[in-house]
Amino acid sequence: MVNTPYVMKRQLIFAVLFVGMLFFGGCSEDHNGPTDKDGVPPQPIDTKSITVTPLPGGAVIRYAIPDEPDLLAVEARYQISSGKEYTVRASVLVDSLVVEGWLEQSEHPVVLYAVDRAENYSTPVTVYVLPDEAPINTIFSTLSMTPDFGGVMVSWKNPSESPIAIYLLREEENGDLTDVDAYYTKAKEGKFAVRGQEAKEMTFRLQLRDKWQNYSDYYTQTLRPLFEQELDYEKFSPMELKYSNNISSVNPLTKLWLRDLKVVDRDHITDITTQVPWNASFSIGDTPATFSRIVIWQYGWAYNNYGVFYSGGNARTYEFYGSNNPTPTGELDESWELFLTADIVKPSGEPYNAGSDGMTDEDFDIAFNRGHEFMVPLGTPKYKYVRMKCLRTFENGSAYGHSYRIQVFGTYND
Repeated sequence: MVNTPYVMKRQLIFAVLFVGMLFFGGCSEDHNGPTDKDGVPPQPIDTKSITVTPLPGGAVIRYAIPDEPDLLAVEARYQISSGKEYTVRASVLVDSLVVEGWLEQSEHPVVLYAVDRAENYSTPVTVYVLPDEAPINTIFSTLSMTPDFGGVMVSWKNPSESPIAIYLLREEENGDLTDVDAYYTKAKEGKFAVRGQEAKEMTFRLQLRDKWQNYSDYYTQTLRPLFEQELDYEKFSPMELKYSNNISSVNPLTKLWLRDLKVVDRDHITDITTQVPWNASFSIGDTPATFSRIVIWQYGWAYNNYGVFYSGGNARTYEFYGSNNPTPTGELDESWELFLTADIVKPSGEPYNAGSDGMTDEDFDIAFNRGHEFMVPLGTPKYKYVRMKCLRTFENGSAYGHSYRIQVFGTYND
């Protein structure tokens, strides 16, 4: 049975509390804006105190902080080469600010204001800056393209380690441009290969974009990609266990060349019983091939945002040996010739075993989308048998040394 007086008493208490909340809430003030709207602007920046130090594509502007008790910041306004306007603020705790984003090495106006806590602005002061060469122009001067297997190899140097995008385009016979690939990096120097191109003479163009949406001119070159093909994995097969060491079975080797590269959660080919260093061998079929490159894909899974990339038991260094007549007893001896050492590295140079937070977009793109590509030296003989040896893992442990998949490219013809 409901206790009516008790219910009424409780409703009365709630009503009083609600009215009180309205009363005190109505008495509060809005403190989101300036606390002192006095309408009095601060003194402007003293022009005699201003010095300018050039930077690549920008400058450091130093000044004497105005003697104003309610000064909030010094603000700079300027326009970069693309026409976009930028505003930069520096607090009263520092006596300088950085302006950047220009392409041209010419004088550019920058307008400085002193700003107080009431958001009053001083009269403007204009200073002219003469930047050093913009990073995008420095990088452009180092660009090169060379013919490579199935495409072209692009290389560059980026001494200021500025984040850039590199776009590769192909010029068609009718003059149209086709987007081929895009690569994002801030590495001090580097290279990337673009594959899937026909082995015929073609004209390619490179263009750079920086973080301020400035674009470079085109770097244009005509060249002929070298012919290659992905080898026929249906002809691949593991060799007997005697041609291996420190693994319990060769059967998982088939996963290395038969798996779908698009699988999100990636299984590995070794387990806790595998001892590092280990090696295992496989045949590519009855016909020997000249190898052009090998692509290695790391083991990883999605639930921890692929934090296992560049860490743990993932293999860090492989050696690849070739043979056409291996010793029947299986030893890794002079019947096997070392033709490639593959050391998996982070393009960013960030520390290993740091999880997903320790990876840049470029690090992840290589590990997940592109794979780690290793070029086989020109002049390497043809082989029918391959022996891969895991030398170390990222944690330098004694177990696993795993990978997800390899791709093998080359040609069966001279």
